[in-house]
Amino acid sequence: MKTGLKGYRKVFSFTFSQQVQKKGYRNATIIVALLCLLVPAIVMSLVEITGRGNSEDRQAAECRADRIHVVDKSPDPVGDLSFLNDLGFEGCDHFEYIYFGMDEEQAIRQAGERTLLLIIDNQNDGYSINVIIPEISDLSSNDAEIYRGFIHSNFRFVLFKKTGTDMSRLSELSIPVVIEFDTVDDGSVQEKGSDIAREIMTIVLPFVNIMVLYFMILMYGQSVANSVITEKSSKLMDFFLIAIKPQALVMGKMLAIAFSGLLQLTIWLASLFGGFAAGTYIVKLIDPNTEMGLISFFDTLDLFSGMFSLPAIFIALLIVIAGFLLYCSLAAIGGSMAGKPEDLTSTNFLFTLSLVASFLCSIYAGGRGNVLSSSEQWLNWFPLTSILVTPGRVLLGDISTAAALGSLVVVLACTLLLVLLAGKIYSMLSLHKGNPPGIGKVIGMLRSNKN
Repeated sequence: MKTGLKGYRKVFSFTFSQQVQKKGYRNATIIVALLCLLVPAIVMSLVEITGRGNSEDRQAAECRADRIHVVDKSPDPVGDLSFLNDLGFEGCDHFEYIYFGMDEEQAIRQAGERTLLLIIDNQNDGYSINVIIPEISDLSSNDAEIYRGFIHSNFRFVLFKKTGTDMSRLSELSIPVVIEFDTVDDGSVQEKGSDIAREIMTIVLPFVNIMVLYFMILMYGQSVANSVITEKSSKLMDFFLIAIKPQALVMGKMLAIAFSGLLQLTIWLASLFGGFAAGTYIVKLIDPNTEMGLISFFDTLDLFSGMFSLPAIFIALLIVIAGFLLYCSLAAIGGSMAGKPEDLTSTNFLFTLSLVASFLCSIYAGGRGNVLSSSEQWLNWFPLTSILVTPGRVLLGDISTAAALGSLVVVLACTLLLVLLAGKIYSMLSLHKGNPPGIGKVIGMLRSNKN
């Protein structure tokens, strides 16, 4: 085995260098990284600026009136309404209230440029409130609308006054009362928060792991197959097979494409993290007391701190990488069976079928956020599903570290076996012409070659 893999490092170095120097690879990496960096920062800043502008507009919604001439035609009129200024509503807390009884004409005659007329009347079905702009006034309909909204929302305090209620502590009536019922056992509130965080992660983490791996494999698996078939289509296969063993060729190419993909993905994730970090920083510069929902969510991430141990994180990452390599080795088998790029559609069916079947099994059992039952434990050990299920389970502590390491060893062993198998198939079909053989014929060729 050691002799068969001799030289794979040279293939890896050459293929990796060629891959990362491709114009398409570099452009895609740079463009997507810039988008991941700039879009979150720009969008968060624009949302905050827009929201702040709306907030400032709302705060600037101040009625420009200085005096309110009150005409109260209802029974038991209150008279002086200046106590409404004590409610503390910004923009409507500076008025001089002047009471004119029921004399509407007098209230109009004495109006000034910054005066509004408030008429209160009692109808059969309740009170009517009218806000009028005198002809001499230079106030706009917007000023009248602001005050109308204010008096309409707070007219209940006028009714309280009519009943003889002591209004000296009126502002306390406008304080909202929130009643919460909670029970905390001998554990602390912090422990309760940790339980909630764990419950959230139990649901979210398996799905995130499954979806990330699924799309990584779809993105880069085909590239592995295309790379393996390159020498066949370029007529350089005979030269390579003389210089290096097929197993080393396949492993070098598979590792190079896989790690170039991991490098690209790492750059994108780092850029995305930086974009959100920059956006958070800019938003807090604009408004240190921002109430943006996304930043509030980031603040709640403290609940998850300390939930995962470093060994568990390390093992989970290794399993993810090993699983990615496992599926890439399946794609390499498809590339080894194909004679030209057009054949990959039919030869990669094993790769596609395995991916879809494992994805569905993991979603049904491992992705539901529950601890696996005894009948589902095989998902942790079957290589094609363990890479989708086990990383989340080891992070959450649902399986032991020893079991996670055992699953990792199984995945790595299967990856190596599949690479050796791909090299064997590559060597057997190096001189094959015509349509690629079916899987049954390939198995028969392997058996006869073994004998």
